[in-house]
Amino acid sequence: MADSKRDIDVVISGYYGYKNSGDEALLKATISDLKKLIPKINIVVLSATPRLTGRLHEVSSIHRFNLIKIFFILRRTKLLISGGGSLMQDVTSTKSIIYYLTIIRLALYNKAKVMLYANGIGPIFYRKNRAKVYSVVNRVDCITLRDEISRDELVKLGIDEQRIIITADPAYTLDASPELRVTDILKQEGLAPNKSYFVVSVRNWKYLKKNFIDEVVSACEYIYNKYSLIPVFLPMQKNTDTDILRRIMFKMSGKSVMIKDNYDVEDVLGIVKYSKFIIGMRLHTLIYASKTAAPLIGISYDPKIEGFMDFVGQKFHLDVSDVSADKITGFVDTIMANRDVYVNELAAGSRDAVIKAHETAKIAFSYIEQEVL
Repeated sequence: MADSKRDIDVVISGYYGYKNSGDEALLKATISDLKKLIPKINIVVLSATPRLTGRLHEVSSIHRFNLIKIFFILRRTKLLISGGGSLMQDVTSTKSIIYYLTIIRLALYNKAKVMLYANGIGPIFYRKNRAKVYSVVNRVDCITLRDEISRDELVKLGIDEQRIIITADPAYTLDASPELRVTDILKQEGLAPNKSYFVVSVRNWKYLKKNFIDEVVSACEYIYNKYSLIPVFLPMQKNTDTDILRRIMFKMSGKSVMIKDNYDVEDVLGIVKYSKFIIGMRLHTLIYASKTAAPLIGISYDPKIEGFMDFVGQKFHLDVSDVSADKITGFVDTIMANRDVYVNELAAGSRDAVIKAHETAKIAFSYIEQEVL
């Protein structure tokens, strides 16, 4: 029998409201997929900027740190979705793990169903954090993960492997804007129509080598001179990525373009789709490339990058500590010589990932449905 007090279908918890393209893509895809299954679904999103999130996604939203309000909201909630993204990790800080586990604990206390939604897990370095994650995640109703490395991490913590379902990142269910729209955007940003380009999306990182920028500059100049391809610098989170991309751009002698405006996820997907290839450091730049079948070169600053490249069967990746112009350009030469092969491989993999990503929403729907029977 339905619990009439549970009038909120879903609360979504994640790194939302910080203007990070990848996380906003996750949220947009999750909401869209759920609305296709339940058109009148009642969703509440926990966000750092609830008014903006509510307006952009046409959902209710409350501040992610208003724990008292969240507690009472969860009393009325059928399902808490935790994710997607890499929420359970202590690379950035322990605060992240504590926050997301606290939200899950509040949901469990209030007897709401809890689902990890296509999460990435780890790395989790500290023993105390590993114990905390095990104690909470072992109590949730459903665990869906986006890659094998995340599954291995949970199994090492002691979670029963049989409870884990591998799906795919929700962003795979989004579609790129049409080519004409992308051409207009690039023209507005300073790229002449019909000019061929490649995308560069790197980020600041505390362990970057001193010569990182110079190596990327050298690689971009080589590509520009050999292939007449213009680098398009794409910040995925403007407040943290723009500075390093601008420093790379200003050191270049040839033509380059910086994406300055804020665009919808579909537009960013389009910018990636119509490029010749991507050099990416942030995970969702690489996911966008995989989704749109654009060949990709990954720079790994976190195991999730290497895990994702393995997941999509692409060998062109190197560790952030080992970045050199020679290695990047070697990858580029191989891609340009066999580009159609890699495009076809990625297109086939993308079709499979889209199916898996839709399955995540169907699993969530099954838990909401249980509550209304």
